[in-house]
Amino acid sequence: MSSTGQSESTNNFFNGWLPITTGLYSFVTKYEATLIEVYEQESAEDFALEHKYRQVGPHQALLKDAAKIYTKTMFHKLQDQFDQVVRFITIERYAEGNVRQLTVKAHSARAESFELQIDLEKLTGNCGCKLFEYVGLPCCYLLKVFSKYDILKIPKAFIMTR
Repeated sequence: MSSTGQSESTNNFFNGWLPITTGLYSFVTKYEATLIEVYEQESAEDFALEHKYRQVGPHQALLKDAAKIYTKTMFHKLQDQFDQVVRFITIERYAEGNVRQLTVKAHSARAESFELQIDLEKLTGNCGCKLFEYVGLPCCYLLKVFSKYDILKIPKAFIMTR
């Protein structure tokens, strides 16, 4: 690196941390504090970068899409719903064209089941639990149906705007 480049690099590093008129004694005493501040700032930026985007497994395309759409709080609520999907099975009760009526019920002895209707062409539908209508997030039952029909992105009809 040329001496001009070294000088510019050094000036750029200390610019904003130490005034240019700082004497040698003051420089040595403030140098360590400056390095600690720079380290803390970089650590904060690394933390923000790591947590800005939600961590999602490589096989969870639906959650990857949700991570781009929802705020952090809403994403975590959706992730909680997504984690419950494995507890359920879907039973198709009626099909007419692209419209399906299904029952989603629990594997366990709990008598938990809900009726759903979904239009696979328009990607619209509703669930008997009404979570989407009340909270603005697709419920675990809808997510189970999305999984059954390989819907890999949250349909626009199930994204509630602020």
